[in-house]
Amino acid sequence: MKYKLILSVLVLFFISPYSGIAQRTKLHLGEIGIAIVKDGPSDYNKFFDTTVQKEISTLLKDIADITYYSGDEYTGDWSMRSVHNINNRLLNDSKIDIIIDFGVLASDDIARRGPLSKPSIAAFIINSETQKIPITRERTSGINNLYFIQLIGDYKKDIKMYRDLVPFDTVYNIRSKIYEDEIKFQELEFEDTDSIPNIHVNHIDALYSADDVLKQIPDFAEAVYLGPMLHFPITENKKIIDDLYNRKIPLFTYNEYHVQGGALACTNPLYINRLMKRIAVSILDILFGTNPSILNVDLMEDRGYYINMNTFNRLGLKKLTWDIITESVLLGFEELSADTNLKTLKDVLLVSLDNNLDVWSKKYDIKSSEEDIRTARSELLPQLSVELDGILNSSTQESTPERIANFSLSLQQLIYSVDRWGNYNQSKEIKNSKESNLESTRLDITNQTASSYIDIIKLRKLFFINTENLLTLRSSLDAANKKFDIGLTSLDEVLRWQSEVTLAKKSTVDIYSYLIKSAINLERIARLTELDAYDIVDISYESPNLLTSRPEFTSIFDNPYKTEKLKSFYIDEALANSPEIKSIEHLMSATEIQIKATHLIHFIPMVSAYGKYINYFAKSDIFMDIPLLGRLPASYPNYIWTVGINLSLPIFKGFAIQAAEEKAKVQLSQFKTSRQQITDNITANIRSTLEDIQSSYFSIKQMKIAEETAKGTLDLMNTRYLLGTATILDLLDAQRTYLQARQNYTTVYYEFIKNYFNLQRAIGKYDIFMTSTERDNYMKRINDYMMRE
Repeated sequence: MKYKLILSVLVLFFISPYSGIAQRTKLHLGEIGIAIVKDGPSDYNKFFDTTVQKEISTLLKDIADITYYSGDEYTGDWSMRSVHNINNRLLNDSKIDIIIDFGVLASDDIARRGPLSKPSIAAFIINSETQKIPITRERTSGINNLYFIQLIGDYKKDIKMYRDLVPFDTVYNIRSKIYEDEIKFQELEFEDTDSIPNIHVNHIDALYSADDVLKQIPDFAEAVYLGPMLHFPITENKKIIDDLYNRKIPLFTYNEYHVQGGALACTNPLYINRLMKRIAVSILDILFGTNPSILNVDLMEDRGYYINMNTFNRLGLKKLTWDIITESVLLGFEELSADTNLKTLKDVLLVSLDNNLDVWSKKYDIKSSEEDIRTARSELLPQLSVELDGILNSSTQESTPERIANFSLSLQQLIYSVDRWGNYNQSKEIKNSKESNLESTRLDITNQTASSYIDIIKLRKLFFINTENLLTLRSSLDAANKKFDIGLTSLDEVLRWQSEVTLAKKSTVDIYSYLIKSAINLERIARLTELDAYDIVDISYESPNLLTSRPEFTSIFDNPYKTEKLKSFYIDEALANSPEIKSIEHLMSATEIQIKATHLIHFIPMVSAYGKYINYFAKSDIFMDIPLLGRLPASYPNYIWTVGINLSLPIFKGFAIQAAEEKAKVQLSQFKTSRQQITDNITANIRSTLEDIQSSYFSIKQMKIAEETAKGTLDLMNTRYLLGTATILDLLDAQRTYLQARQNYTTVYYEFIKNYFNLQRAIGKYDIFMTSTERDNYMKRINDYMMRE
């Protein structure tokens, strides 16, 4: 350590009336050498190096010139002997000021040495109790120059938390064979804890092979825990995660990156980020004179969950408690993995159009109209009838009893009728009107479904943003409690953080409630059962099945003149495609047919032809009394036939015809008024919607800038708060501004997409149902129109 520099810092610290706080950022400590020790070659080494160096450099860039020492020379061979030798060398190396042991073996070695000659950070202590590393009542190392970070802590607490998600009696614990052999961990006696009764643990020692691990896990396994194994290849980790995911076995882990890959959950959300920040802050404290021995060792005291909701859903788990919701990061409410079971917007739209009851009601209405057409057509077709008669006449004084049986065949054909032809044509126009009505309903359902879908995505993102903010506030509260315990802050600051956490919890619960309501609404519209908010895929305006993904289209919204011209194009499109206008026009056509038929019925008669054939296939002998000749037998032909033409012209029906004609004219005027009203509404709607689109598109860019600016301000305030040059109010204001900026950006982003779907509804055509060629042609039409003078 550069003791002269540290001495000057300490002098200034103690002589300042503000305990050195005002002086910190005005000092520069010169060159500081930091060595980063790893246990052995690992897929994770480069990531750890890059991440921790970034955090340290960000925090200390104005305070010191940092030189990092890392690489093969500072990497062991996965043995305690190798890391022990590296730590020995670094403790005696004058160019090294601070040692960071970034490995389980290296951390264990440095933590067991007793008083150290220079500040050393054991960053990967798995569990101090299990590893038999002394810890003070104040949760510090108590050893000069030693600061260790306890990653996981009490396994019993973790197991109990996992059981709140998934009930199990047996768990398979995948642990590192190298750590077990080199450190000789004591096995945890889960059965002995009263809070987790009757839990049986099967330990599986892993070296480098996933296959060796997986063959020890049966298909009936209730739960699996994957512990820290930095020597284990990432590809082999992935093989374990994928296999258990496919077998639907709940997998818990210490690492959120495993959860992102398909594991169900880990406790202590975002632990990598928190670990790196804790290391950077501890180095800052060390450089300003704090002995590492008094720094709190618990990284994960403030526990929560990091849950993969895709895996949660796949396992058939449906419900989360409010405590879990408000104390967790739920992966799947922001970004989803590529799972074939997830529903895209197009999937949901197609299901909605197939299942929606309003659509089916319209379809049945059209079916009824088809039958009306058949009925009207039947009056224009030949009418054929057959009759069978049997006659028995009683005898009289003048005649004998008569028995006759015959059948008759009648045929009638309408030649022309203004009324009936008009009825037939009216029926067709009414059906066409109802088909246009169906198309209008389908467009409405599409827009309602899309709107509800977009609301879910928006609320899902807002929920994720709020949970992240809540996690940050809870961490700040935890830090404030620790600072209060050792007298570095007042109770007011603790209470202020507690108040912020409470308000953030309420906000998170409210958003989650709105999210569930939106999912229920989408279920109702699309008649989807068991829809979860994490079942659907995010939608972007840059999606290739939307025209908004094309820069030549969205660039129009940067130019008000072009946007105004685009309005004219879309108005023409809408008026040409509008099913509402088509429906009204079909009704107008039907009414015009009725007016014409009613008017001509006085002048054009109904003409029909008819014919009839009667065959007497059975008859009794008939006798007739003829004067002078006496009683003689009578005869008549075995059949007779008749043909004829009928003309019918109504002359007067009590003014009923005139009244019907006048009523039809009034209806026609009403339909014309409705058509004009629809035309005006479409025109106004397109103009208004395009204004909304232009405004929200501009706002997206501005809100993104505001979010990035707010994030930079928050990072700066975090650093200043750690340095003591910013107050809690400064930090809270920066956090609120950043939260609001993220919420504003998310809201305006999805409002833009929703506005674009509103526009598509107005023009009666949706990009998402077009083929790629159709979208290309449509874009070409827009470009051609925009090029016109």
